[in-house]
Amino acid sequence: ITINTTPVADDPADVSACDSYTLPALTVGNYFSGTGGTGTAYSAGNNITSSMTMYVYAETGTTPNCTDENSFTITINSSPTATISGDASICSGNSTNLTLNFTGTAPWTYSINGGAPASTSNNPETVSVSPVSNTVYTITSLSDANCTGSGSGSATVNVSLVAPDFVTSFQAGQTS
Repeated sequence: ITINTTPVADDPADVSACDSYTLPALTVGNYFSGTGGTGTAYSAGNNITSSMTMYVYAETGTTPNCTDENSFTITINSSPTATISGDASICSGNSTNLTLNFTGTAPWTYSINGGAPASTSNNPETVSVSPVSNTVYTITSLSDANCTGSGSGSATVNVSLVAPDFVTSFQAGQTS
């Protein structure tokens, strides 16, 4: 009589990643897309780019064949993007609106020109600006509920100085 020890397959925790996830090395078992060692076989170091349930299957390879299996969920989130727009020409002291369009999952946290971070669930987001001189606005940091992303585009706001009001005064009895 031969008694085979049943293997204990690794049991990775569920994972959430941005854009892709690299499978780590296993101590016991192999990766498969299907139960019972079926479907596509994966190896440590493979990049997973879409959400899926991954199975870790281990077997003795003997008769009888003793097996063990665990599964875990891989959730892949796309990194967010944001585009800024709103070129304008304004007079000094006035304001104009910039528009930010997001991809990803709200809420988004962003920074414009390295300023303080702001958070929103609005898409698109409208931001009022009142520059004192010509300014090009860009998104310098961006994240959403899951990942860090990047901004693109720019908005140029040109400021025209307001000519001062000239007051002409005449003293009574004088002629020019």
